[in-house]
Amino acid sequence: MNQGEGTTSDNWSYCIPVESCRIPDVELRTYRELYLELKQRYYQEIRSANYCGSG
Repeated sequence: MNQGEGTTSDNWSYCIPVESCRIPDVELRTYRELYLELKQRYYQEIRSANYCGSG
Protein backbone atom coordinates (compact mmCIF):
# COMPACT_ATOMS: atom_id res chain seq x y z
CA MET A 1 0.00 0.00 0.00
CA ASN A 2 1.37 3.40 -0.91
CA GLN A 3 1.69 5.80 1.99
CA GLY A 4 0.48 8.80 0.00
CA GLU A 5 -2.69 7.25 -1.39
CA GLY A 6 -6.10 6.73 0.22
CA THR A 7 -7.53 8.20 3.35
CA THR A 8 -6.82 7.40 6.96
CA SER A 9 -10.12 5.53 7.34
CA ASP A 10 -9.15 3.23 4.46
CA ASN A 11 -6.11 2.07 6.42
CA TRP A 12 -8.30 0.31 9.00
CA SER A 13 -11.21 -0.76 6.79
CA TYR A 14 -9.71 -4.09 5.82
CA CYS A 15 -7.62 -4.84 8.90
CA ILE A 16 -8.15 -8.43 10.04
CA PRO A 17 -6.00 -9.73 12.91
CA VAL A 18 -4.29 -13.07 12.57
CA GLU A 19 -6.11 -15.49 14.87
CA SER A 20 -2.90 -17.09 16.12
CA CYS A 21 -1.74 -13.67 17.39
CA ARG A 22 -4.89 -12.89 19.37
CA ILE A 23 -5.28 -13.33 23.12
CA PRO A 24 -8.89 -14.50 23.52
CA ASP A 25 -9.68 -12.93 26.88
CA VAL A 26 -7.53 -9.79 26.79
CA GLU A 27 -10.59 -7.51 26.79
CA LEU A 28 -12.15 -9.36 29.70
CA ARG A 29 -8.94 -9.28 31.73
CA THR A 30 -8.44 -5.57 31.03
CA TYR A 31 -12.04 -4.81 32.01
CA ARG A 32 -11.65 -6.85 35.22
CA GLU A 33 -8.41 -5.12 36.20
CA LEU A 34 -9.82 -1.64 35.56
CA TYR A 35 -13.04 -2.50 37.40
CA LEU A 36 -11.17 -3.76 40.46
CA GLU A 37 -8.90 -0.69 40.51
CA LEU A 38 -11.91 1.63 40.35
CA LYS A 39 -13.74 -0.37 43.00
CA GLN A 40 -10.72 -0.14 45.32
CA ARG A 41 -10.53 3.62 44.79
CA TYR A 42 -14.18 4.08 45.75
CA TYR A 43 -13.78 1.86 48.82
CA GLN A 44 -10.80 3.96 49.91
CA GLU A 45 -12.81 7.18 49.46
CA ILE A 46 -15.72 5.79 51.48
CA ARG A 47 -13.44 4.52 54.24
CA SER A 48 -11.62 7.82 54.57
CA ALA A 49 -14.86 9.82 54.46
CA ASN A 50 -16.58 7.66 57.12
CA TYR A 51 -13.70 6.88 59.45
CA CYS A 52 -11.37 9.83 59.10
CA GLY A 53 -10.69 11.36 62.48
CA SER A 54 -12.60 8.74 64.46
CA GLY A 55 -10.57 6.55 66.66
